[in-house]
Amino acid sequence: VWLGGIEGDPESVARTVTPYMNAVIDAMAGTPQVKLLSPAFNLTHPNLLDEINYMKQFGAKFDSLAGISGNSYNTPNGTTRYFVDRLKEVGLYRNLHITETGMYDSSRNPALRGGGIPEGQSILGMRTELDAMKTDPNVRSLLIFNGFGTNPDPAFVYNVISDQQYHTLLGSACIEYAKLC
Repeated sequence: VWLGGIEGDPESVARTVTPYMNAVIDAMAGTPQVKLLSPAFNLTHPNLLDEINYMKQFGAKFDSLAGISGNSYNTPNGTTRYFVDRLKEVGLYRNLHITETGMYDSSRNPALRGGGIPEGQSILGMRTELDAMKTDPNVRSLLIFNGFGTNPDPAFVYNVISDQQYHTLLGSACIEYAKLC
């Protein structure tokens, strides 16, 4: 759900998102069984840090959240970890929930018009990112977007992962936990 503001303008987005986030926090005060996450930030967006800094300027209650959520992909401009690590610059690198991740950089991505990297290389790059996040105590969860191909939109076919690719991504954990490979 787009809450408003001018897309790409971090100040106008923060001016809209901050009071909404704070209102949800205030409404849930006194219900400790409910844990709140931040709005899902687009961690790959070049204006992310400005947006967060504006949110802080507008009184965002980040300290009242159980964690920070956001989408981060391997792209031609950086890796998942690179984009996630930028949260350190604004003091929000804690209890991270990666709500979407995947291989945006893949040559299968129609948005890149053939400019991505070969699919096999993209899978190996994602494995490197997953391996790094598995050992990071600040990363609490992640979701590989459309990994099972349930989104019918052909724009997201680049992220559909075969059983063999899951084995490449997860190694023995794929066999042990997911029973896919």
